[in-house]
Amino acid sequence: MGHNVFGERFHSLRVPAWHSLGTTFTEAISASESLIAARMLYGINKYDLVALVEDGTKAIQLEQKAIIRDPTEDDNEFKVFGVASDQYKIMQNSELGTLLDPLTNKWPVETVGALGNGETVFITLDAGEIRIKDDYVHQYFLITDTKNGTKALQIAFTPVRVVCQNTLSTAMNAATMEIKIKHDEELFREAEFHLKLTGRMQVARDQVIDKFEAMANTTISDEEFKTVLDAAYPMPKKPKRVALLDSITPDSLDKDTTLELMSRYKQQSDAYESGVESVVNLRNEVTKKLWDEQYRVSRATTKTAWSAYNAITEAEDWRNGNNAQVNSLIGLRAKTKKRAFAAAMELVGGA
Repeated sequence: MGHNVFGERFHSLRVPAWHSLGTTFTEAISASESLIAARMLYGINKYDLVALVEDGTKAIQLEQKAIIRDPTEDDNEFKVFGVASDQYKIMQNSELGTLLDPLTNKWPVETVGALGNGETVFITLDAGEIRIKDDYVHQYFLITDTKNGTKALQIAFTPVRVVCQNTLSTAMNAATMEIKIKHDEELFREAEFHLKLTGRMQVARDQVIDKFEAMANTTISDEEFKTVLDAAYPMPKKPKRVALLDSITPDSLDKDTTLELMSRYKQQSDAYESGVESVVNLRNEVTKKLWDEQYRVSRATTKTAWSAYNAITEAEDWRNGNNAQVNSLIGLRAKTKKRAFAAAMELVGGA
């Protein structure tokens, strides 16, 4: 599978929400039970970090610790996830499940999975379905935790448009839409505190739905759609050396020096030109297949800020590429959709 799932560790209620990843289960189960079903109770621990000097004959213990996953039934090697200070706290997957179990009485587990070598885990909770004009949107809360010494445990609201299963990543204020909890001494206390504040999560959900409805009620022109498209897919930044080459005039340098510089920086120049071409092609493809196509089918949300935003989300969820499914949910493609959300809200009248 090309989606970076660790050893097929992905479980979903009935039909997976994200492009048929993993296996399915038919009855609502708790977070702890879903982690067991997905074989995600492997241990992750901190170990002393040692530097070998003098041809390996002398060991010096370092202050930092190594974050290491225990061997599993399908991977008998220890895996190093990163390094961190001694104050770094690890929440085992089983402990995360225990914290989430009370929430699953209200919001059932929809999906659970592990990425990479198991360093990242995610669980989605089903928060029900709402209607935006003639579109249905299914609502989820996404909990992710990456144990590599650099990332925080996160809780976020992640809606999915039912008709095409687009994951509607938003650019909402992190204070209301996304909670980040550091892996420090307060990890468990902070996680328990925020997970108990279900009212706050419901308010965040309502705020997003209000913005979706505002988008659906805002008709936009083709030119305005282009501003959303350009924000979602910005042109690559021109490398300084390529910009220097472009600034050279026929009379500024002698021919031999100019040819030498062009040869030296050709790889960078070619890479930049290829990047520009890719962005142009992607913009054209989204416009032709997802925006202009709306003229063929009249819907209540045709040519609105909502349909502009969804043109981007559909492209990011369904076009091919490395780790496409995972990136669409929590990676680079999710960031593209957030840029589209912010630009669409600018057309509505503010994000």
